[in-house]
Amino acid sequence: MDWNQLPQFVVASTVTLYWTCVIGMIIRSWSKYKVASGSLPKTRLEKRMWLLWVPTILAWNLLAWNSSNVVTESISSLGMPLMTGLWYLVIYLATVAACFAFLTTTRCWLGMGRNWSMAVTPSKDTELITEGLFSKVRHPIYALSLMLMISTMVVVANWMMLLVGMIHCSMLFLKAWNEERYLCQTHGRQYEEYQQRTNRFIPVRALWTACLPARTR
Repeated sequence: MDWNQLPQFVVASTVTLYWTCVIGMIIRSWSKYKVASGSLPKTRLEKRMWLLWVPTILAWNLLAWNSSNVVTESISSLGMPLMTGLWYLVIYLATVAACFAFLTTTRCWLGMGRNWSMAVTPSKDTELITEGLFSKVRHPIYALSLMLMISTMVVVANWMMLLVGMIHCSMLFLKAWNEERYLCQTHGRQYEEYQQRTNRFIPVRALWTACLPARTR
């Protein structure tokens, strides 16, 4: 295999492994915890979302394996070795980010235990998780999924992948908003206080606190 193809192979393998693990989490929810996994959404909004989101995820996997990076090809055709080298550096950094996103996501999945679910499940009794990465952001799994998708868009930089990425990211924002609305209804004041001390995807408050001089804390 050409070394230039290694990032795409690694990212494509990571994306496929990610969604294979999601299937494993669905099976785990039923077999170990005997609870709904949310793979079949119950709410009207998420049922409609799934109609677009499932084909998008399938396209993500297929494009990751079978597409070429048109940005790299364009830069190379212009005979710009410096720009080509810098772009390959970006691609390799994106590859590392993709692997980091997957490995960190598995930690979140396992930490959620029986509380993990793909969709809002009103009949499921769940706890509000505010520990680990959930103490930094409200949706660490979605934030890491954004990172994985953006990494794929860099490594497989073409218009089809860009479209798939935009749809997936839009679905994640809509999903996060819908979950927060549901959790506010379910956990009330406890979740409102949690919202006040955390950001949705980027740990701005945690980073700001960490950067403050000790004497000002």
